[in-house]
Amino acid sequence: MDQSFFNSNSFVITMVCVSLFIVILYRGVFLHFIQNIIAILVYPLGTRAWYSFKILWFIRPPLVEVESMEQLRLKSPLPLRFTTYDTVVSSMETGDIILFIGKNYNRDYVSAKWSYGSPVTHMGLVARDGNDQLCIFEATAINGVILRPLQDRLETYDSDMIAYRKLRVERTEKMKDNLFAFISETEGRTHDLHTLKGLIEMINSAVDIVIPFTHLELFKNKQSTLERIFCSELIAEAYMRMGLLPDGNMKQYPCSNEYTPPDFSNFTSIKNKENEHIKNLRLGAILEDEIFILKEGSDKLAI
Repeated sequence: MDQSFFNSNSFVITMVCVSLFIVILYRGVFLHFIQNIIAILVYPLGTRAWYSFKILWFIRPPLVEVESMEQLRLKSPLPLRFTTYDTVVSSMETGDIILFIGKNYNRDYVSAKWSYGSPVTHMGLVARDGNDQLCIFEATAINGVILRPLQDRLETYDSDMIAYRKLRVERTEKMKDNLFAFISETEGRTHDLHTLKGLIEMINSAVDIVIPFTHLELFKNKQSTLERIFCSELIAEAYMRMGLLPDGNMKQYPCSNEYTPPDFSNFTSIKNKENEHIKNLRLGAILEDEIFILKEGSDKLAI
């Protein structure tokens, strides 16, 4: 081969492309990447075509599919702990996290599904309103950003796999005021899934690729406008307003639409900036390990 090739721009570009392909393959998201490209092309055809594509996608991405508590128990890196809603409700406070696990294609789709090996598909934030009613603050594809009674939400969710993470922190009045100001600001806004731009944001949040030997990150969201919001973006921004996460408007920190539900969970193989910030919250705050909330009639499967 001509020696001049190795000194040319073509060689550099070739090496970058090969390195990128290896990184994508190594991170286990090559199939995800192809799926996302097709999804972007299909989305403008309409909601029916979009959902049909998801249903007909026969090459399953390399993720942790969990359809029962028994499967979760077998695949979990942590021992599972259980409680009931009646037992834990009195200790729930504003800022605690609720994680939803399961195959819920239509409602909770699914930045989490494109993340690496995590069964967590959706999340919400516990908030006690002005009447001391326990609510969940969340963003769903159907309802958008909503604050609603927590017990009703847990009872109607079509999976028994709901986990609770207790936030240990001194809750100041300023922290609570900032959170409820944010709730008032965003309640009623639509979910990112309803626009192509929002869909791309979700994809970018889930795929973290750094070109080898550089600090160049691909598929990275650089700003969150909060015009439309997906679930983990909402909670990350809430934590930023509460002072628990670094301000995403500062370039050295991830913006809120870079966070995915698995970043807030211990049931994940993810190691990235977002996950590290969750593990090292500000103000001395700590998120305790997940504990599963059993519905009435649920079986702990002799854990």
